[in-house]
Amino acid sequence: MPSFSLTTLNNLRSKTGTAKSSKVPTNISILNSKVEDETKFYLIDFLSKQSLLFGLGVLFSIIITTLLNQHNISRTINKNNEQLWLPIVCGFSASFVGSIFPFFDHYFGISNFKSDWSGVIRCCGGFFGVNYAASKLPWTSSVQVSITLALLGIGLWFLFDRTIHGFILSLVFSTVGTWVGFFLAYNGTYTYTKADFFGVRSWLPAILYCGCVCFGAIGRQLENSDIVSKKNGLPNSTIHYKRD
Repeated sequence: MPSFSLTTLNNLRSKTGTAKSSKVPTNISILNSKVEDETKFYLIDFLSKQSLLFGLGVLFSIIITTLLNQHNISRTINKNNEQLWLPIVCGFSASFVGSIFPFFDHYFGISNFKSDWSGVIRCCGGFFGVNYAASKLPWTSSVQVSITLALLGIGLWFLFDRTIHGFILSLVFSTVGTWVGFFLAYNGTYTYTKADFFGVRSWLPAILYCGCVCFGAIGRQLENSDIVSKKNGLPNSTIHYKRD
């Protein structure tokens, strides 16, 4: 009788151990599957946002270039060359700016953004309004153009951003972009109808500054939007920033 009980107990232990060991690989495989699904989702989400920012940058570049050319403000030596490199550069710049603004929001713990797509559309409208003003204002005084467009750019930042790092980033990017434009004009790649580059320097920083504010708003809204979660059947990808 004792031997029978001992044998039965050993059999039960072996079965229980086998059942537990069989569950471990199953749990690991389920965990790996979830990690792969989440990685795939975030990769698709990231590529979707970057593609949209790149496409908007290309589209905005074409619109602004057409506007400036129609008002006889800028021109290129080789128009075919312009069609190749200028929209592409603007597309990559838009992707970078639209990604760096949400990154610094998360870094500084900014969580008070309550904008929606209607606000983003209004910001884009303000950006095109500044470009239209740059093309229509008289060029009799470069100082007048500089002050007017600078005030418009700061107003756009105040309405749709109001962050210190957003102001600094837009200022840095617009300064770098202005020097790049000066370098292109100096080498003859891109020319302007004004003999003095100071006339261009008066409105180019404002256009680039407003463009940074605009694509910063687009990038922030994309960061808080659900683009592909419904297609993948995954939870909402909305990110809520919290202070540590």
